Amino acid sequence: MELYELWKPLMRDGAASFWQEFYVKFYQAFIEGSRWKQYLNGVGTTLLVTAMALHHIPEGLTMGVGYGAVAAGSTLPSGVALEMSSAFMVTGTTLLQNLPEGLVVATALRAEGFSAKRSWLCGVFSGCTAPIGAILGAVASQVAGSLLPFALAAAAGAMVYVVIEEVIPEANASGNGNAATVACIGGLCLVMSFSSLVG
Repeated sequence: MELYELWKPLMRDGAASFWQEFYVKFYQAFIEGSRWKQYLNGVGTTLLVTAMALHHIPEGLTMGVGYGAVAAGSTLPSGVALEMSSAFMVTGTTLLQNLPEGLVVATALRAEGFSAKRSWLCGVFSGCTAPIGAILGAVASQVAGSLLPFALAAAAGAMVYVVIEEVIPEANASGNGNAATVACIGGLCLVMSFSSLVG
């Protein structure tokens, strides 16, 4: 408070240093303008966006391992070689599943008062961590081809873990357990349809 009162006239006269001006502007915005309350209210939204961005990394790993398996010439237990259509199916179904997640991020930000454009952009950019995971998965499967079956199992396990650990308990806690179960069955049928159409 004392520094603010001391440096405020310096800033008005144009004689304040960079740090003095920074302190005065910070004090005006956060203390006098009560902007700190807005940031505390937005913590839940920040956690949601961060969690969405982080959980796209294992999804990216799944896609990358799929492409790595095709490039390594891997075969299924039945002896059938994996084709690029299999990797496209994994990518397509994962991206299809990411659309509602982006909408969740955009809706939460819009409810916090962000503009529609900024909310939409944040929803889109929350998925930008998936390509990072995809590159890591593809490189790892190329470097250690003998570990590819384990990498595929780990990628599938990560996706199953996300559903069991996050989605199902959250759906049951909100009272939408039946709708979530029907949606999971519908999603499984959709993926199996894609698999039979592509493969």
